[in-house]
Amino acid sequence: MGDINTQMNNIMEDMPLTKWLEAELKNPDGKRLIIRKTTVAYAAAELLQKAITIAPLSANKISLDNFVVRTKKWHHRPSSAADILGVDMISEKLSLTIIDPSDLGRSSSRDAEEDAGRNLVVSISSCLPRSSDSGFEQIKESTICHLFGILLYQIYSNLDPFLENKLEGNEPTLLDQGGVKTEKGGLRLTYSTLRELGSPPNICMLVQNFAEGNLPSPRNTYFSLKEGSDDLHLLLRQPNKLLFTSNAPEDGHLRLRLQKNKLYGRDHEVSLISDAFSTVCVGESVALFVGGFSGSGKTSLVESVMASVNASGGYVLAQKFDQLSRGGPLLELISAFDRLCVLIQSRTSPQDLQIIVDRLTETFGVDLSLLRRLLPKVDVLVPPSTKFGQQIPGQDGTRMNLQSVCFILQHFIRAVSSKSHPVMIFLDDLQWSNSMTLKVIQHILGASNCLFVGSYRSNEVSPNHAVFRLMKELEASKQCSVQKLILDGVKCEDLNTLVSDALCLFPRVTRGLSSIIHEKTEGNPFFFLEFLRSLVDRGLLQYSMGLERWEWDEDLIRLEKITNNVLFLLANKMSRMRMEVQMALKVLSSFGNEVNEKIITYLNTTSQFVDILSGVEEAISDGFVSRVGEPLCYVFVHDKVREAAYSLIPDDAKDDFHCMLGEALRSISKGDGLDDNTVITIADQINHNLDALRQSGSSMRLEVASLNHMAALAAMSRSDNDTASAYLSVSLQLLPDDHWQSSYRLSLKLYIATAKVACSSGYMDKSDAALKVIFKEATSLEDKLEAYYLYVNLLHSQERGEEAHMTCQDVLAQLGEKIPEYVTPEESKKMIQETIMIISGLSEEKLLNLKEADEN
Repeated sequence: MGDINTQMNNIMEDMPLTKWLEAELKNPDGKRLIIRKTTVAYAAAELLQKAITIAPLSANKISLDNFVVRTKKWHHRPSSAADILGVDMISEKLSLTIIDPSDLGRSSSRDAEEDAGRNLVVSISSCLPRSSDSGFEQIKESTICHLFGILLYQIYSNLDPFLENKLEGNEPTLLDQGGVKTEKGGLRLTYSTLRELGSPPNICMLVQNFAEGNLPSPRNTYFSLKEGSDDLHLLLRQPNKLLFTSNAPEDGHLRLRLQKNKLYGRDHEVSLISDAFSTVCVGESVALFVGGFSGSGKTSLVESVMASVNASGGYVLAQKFDQLSRGGPLLELISAFDRLCVLIQSRTSPQDLQIIVDRLTETFGVDLSLLRRLLPKVDVLVPPSTKFGQQIPGQDGTRMNLQSVCFILQHFIRAVSSKSHPVMIFLDDLQWSNSMTLKVIQHILGASNCLFVGSYRSNEVSPNHAVFRLMKELEASKQCSVQKLILDGVKCEDLNTLVSDALCLFPRVTRGLSSIIHEKTEGNPFFFLEFLRSLVDRGLLQYSMGLERWEWDEDLIRLEKITNNVLFLLANKMSRMRMEVQMALKVLSSFGNEVNEKIITYLNTTSQFVDILSGVEEAISDGFVSRVGEPLCYVFVHDKVREAAYSLIPDDAKDDFHCMLGEALRSISKGDGLDDNTVITIADQINHNLDALRQSGSSMRLEVASLNHMAALAAMSRSDNDTASAYLSVSLQLLPDDHWQSSYRLSLKLYIATAKVACSSGYMDKSDAALKVIFKEATSLEDKLEAYYLYVNLLHSQERGEEAHMTCQDVLAQLGEKIPEYVTPEESKKMIQETIMIISGLSEEKLLNLKEADEN
């Protein structure tokens, strides 16, 4: 036992605090020195709090001479904060031991010790019983704080504030020894002297706030040791934020230090979503609906759990619906599922990927080509060269209705999801969706291992909106667990943490400012943040270069009148930016919440928008827009930012502005092989001003009609018949009165497409009417054949088999084929045998590769 004590004494050393400070002067190692001194200061504050409960404190007990530091002795490396084992208080015989739980898993490397943060636990033991001596009265808490401020000043400066000659030419006597009165000039010198000696601004402020404890009406003064001790502990826990972060302007711009990936005040809600995902991981499906006002943080809440879903092996499918998008919610949803194919291929091991491929081929078999028609990117999972990956002749003409889409996507999700790789589907802004889209989701949730999260603006949906019908139907069917969550305003204390983080100041200091903004914004996170930014823009929240920290006047901010519409703040800020940036914001907002980079690149080559790329880059730099995804897209950081940018365009000029964008894109992209999404984007812009298009020249009208036909075909390929029908309606409106004579081929294509879409949507009368127009106007039997094929199928779907048979006979007769009225069994058998002989020599692969009959 004696040997152990001897060894302990060899590595431990008790040093009076004054001697320890002198020794520390020999190790001026910057950040580590600050951390070590703050550790001792925190220990002293804890000891003084304990001492007050034992016996009344006198001024001489709050001094350097009353404390001893216990440290480890090292001869071959510099000291660190972890070497401080504890601090003792001599007069009260108190001993504080420091316990640092973070040391348990910390690397032995000390190079980044100051970055790690230390959440210290202290244990205080006393050798004296609680005193009942009331020989003298306890000094006031404000005086105790003032005297502790003197102690802190001595610790951080290594100077004695009572000796003029130690101040090296500065003003004499910063703090009086009685702790009763101090001139403000001296207090300012306390701050500036500490700053000149290298103490961080928050330490300078902390010391000054303690020292000001005995002044009348002080600001941010400590009224208890507990408050100050908590702040000292916070310095140790968050050194990067409160000690070693420079708030100085970057590139001449003042910026708040906002934590991009930090969610404030939503721990309970995050836990609910995480629990829902855990349920999915055991083989169940869950539907979670998140409602709340715009800016309440619905999107940020859901996005905060996506990283853990990815880390758990899950796949996240996310799609944001948009009020301005005319491509149709169903088309957007199917496009999202198409992207999921690429995500699965990129994030899955070869072994697991083979399991998914096997499931797909087993589930769809020869019908895999139907899945390919709906999701072209499934090729990355099941290449067309595989047996079931090949296109079956004639199958691409098979009509696909909503029921088919539901069936295919449900079985697709069932094949690609599992307990180890569940799928999370996040649909944002469901208020812009429709019943067809949500019907698909309802069917998909019949598949296992799927978490559906849908967000909507609760103040922008009526009680009969499709999203509420979906909730009721899911609850009634019991096919999955249904959970509902409404986001209200965030509590003031949580938003104060946001302000503290943004300004790199103690939460105690920012609490008043946060309370004012919280009251004005009702705790709406986005509105709160934008109002905070607006204070910077208007100079009500300013960065002091002298004090190296943010400053503000709460009385002035309290007098600020605020609109309850955050658009005013954003639009006002945007309207003061350069015209090139304003134009970029107008253009981007006209395409909705996001736009493909290719579109902006096209526009940049036109004379009207030649500077748009530089404007976009500045909008990104100012935090309005971000560049994300593959392919690259420009995305507004929030719906309200997009709405504010869109409001820069006068309401009576919006349609013309859209049409100008569409026409510029149409002109510059002529001759390029445009993909479906680009075609739809251009058509959506031009279609904003149909009245102007109808008044334009015939050549322009025909080009736009052809463009809308292409957009309709793109929508039809994804089975979004409602959207396709809208594009076809525009095309037909733009045709001239004599279009069957002047634009025969385009007219024929449009009426064929109209008949197909109407039939697939169940509008048989509309389909019948379009086909009969073709029968009347088409100039040759060859041009009518596809229409006859559709007509016969339509008759069969209406159980009008005899009419269908007679129509077939009539068409064949026109083609010169005579069909006997009666075929004997022997003749039928002979025809079957001849057909078998023809194909018997062909392999399965050759049969699948047979070309379709040429149109001629």
